[in-house]
Amino acid sequence: MRDLHLTLKKQWFDEILAGAKKNEYREIKWYWIKRLFYFNFFDGDYISIDEIVCDFKNPLRAHESVNEMLNFFEADPIKFDRVVFKNGYSKNAPYIIIEWDGIAIENLKTPYIDGWVINIKLGDILEVGNLK
Repeated sequence: MRDLHLTLKKQWFDEILAGAKKNEYREIKWYWIKRLFYFNFFDGDYISIDEIVCDFKNPLRAHESVNEMLNFFEADPIKFDRVVFKNGYSKNAPYIIIEWDGIAIENLKTPYIDGWVINIKLGDILEVGNLK
């Protein structure tokens, strides 16, 4: 099974646990692009973004540059089975394991977000542990 491990602040952790939050958002930055996408060169082989030498090394700030880069390299989202959220960094931190339901690049306007983000879509809660 392939798991995506993410750490959350208590507010967001509690909202996911309560079922009120069905999406987790990440800024469009190279760190997240590298963690969430495969890059397919034209021979069909997948490589990591670290192996790519290209003109897209400037910070990604606009949706157009992200889509341009993803389309140019025929990038595909990495398919995870589950998302493991932890509330803290200790080995005994509370955690939630949730079904992975895909990702999308979206333009959002909420009280917390105004702009383009990577939307990590969440399915059903599979397991909860170390709650106090």
